[in-house]
Formats: sequence, C-alpha cells, structure tokens
Amino acid sequence: VAMAVEQSIALFVDSNSIGGLFERCVSDFLITGMGVAKAALETKTTQIPVVVANVITGQPEMVLDEQTGEPKTEEVILTQSVGVEHWPSKQFRWEPSANWEKVSWICYDHYLTKKEIKKQFSVDQLKDSRQGSEDVGGGSGDRELDKYSQTYLVHEIWDHKAGKRLWISSCHDDILE
Repeated sequence: VAMAVEQSIALFVDSNSIGGLFERCVSDFLITGMGVAKAALETKTTQIPVVVANVITGQPEMVLDEQTGEPKTEEVILTQSVGVEHWPSKQFRWEPSANWEKVSWICYDHYLTKKEIKKQFSVDQLKDSRQGSEDVGGGSGDRELDKYSQTYLVHEIWDHKAGKRLWISSCHDDILE
C-alpha cells in the first residue's frame, strides 16, 4: 500500500496537477505559521455478497450467515485516489523532537458538527464539549467565533510507532475510530 501511495503521489506531482497546492504550502512555510501539506488517500468501498462454487455442480452460490440466514457480504474497494490538501498550521501538531525522523505522532485538528461526527463515526451520544470563545479564534470578533459555536474539536492522530490512525475527542469517552 505504501508503495502504491508513493507512486500515486509521484504521478500526481509529475503531471503538474499539484502546482497550486504545493505553491501555497511552500509560501505558507516561508510565511511562518500559515499551513502544511497533507497527503490524503480517498477510498470508496462497497459491500458485495460472498460467493463460492458449489462442490458438486460447480455453480456459484451465495454464502449465508448461519444465525440470520442473510447473505454474507464482504467489503471491496471500488476506487482509490491520492491527493494533497492544504492544512492550517494552527490545526497541525506533532510530538516535540529535534529530529523529524524521531517524531512518533502527528495530529490534525478538525472542527466537526454533531451531524458530521454521527455520520463519520456512527456515534450517538456526545458530551457537550463544543468550542467556546476561549478555545477558538484569534480575537477576530464574534462572527469568527460563531462558525465554531456548534462544532466539536476532533483530533486525527497518526501514531507512527503503532502504524494506526486514531480519532479522539473530549465529546466522547472512547476512541471514535
């Protein structure tokens, strides 16, 4: 998978369709604190019935669940694409280290509504930990704070040592994904 992602990014860069995003990221790097580049793998999947060949006839048959009698399904990948996103530096954090190779985790902060959290993580119960005026904004006024008033801060943590991506938030007692 890693090689496929690397080759996809190389093709994306070679085809010059990445220019504007990288130019923005490079400019933001030069202007301290503006943003970083984030590679994004988008995968679309679907459920298909599990089919096996009948031992006697050789004809395909659906495998049924022993308890429910419903056809068993498996998830298959329909499409995958790799892209690059511009990510604000105020919403990007990493483990403090003098050497980037020794950083074991990084974190992207997302501001999601209750509806977005329910859809993405299938979570029904959320604690009220929405962002308040002391947590967001940079003194930009009430209009800037209003856009965050109905959102929850969700952390997307990439744990390099464990090779996992974790989603956590103070609005939920357990790991979201």
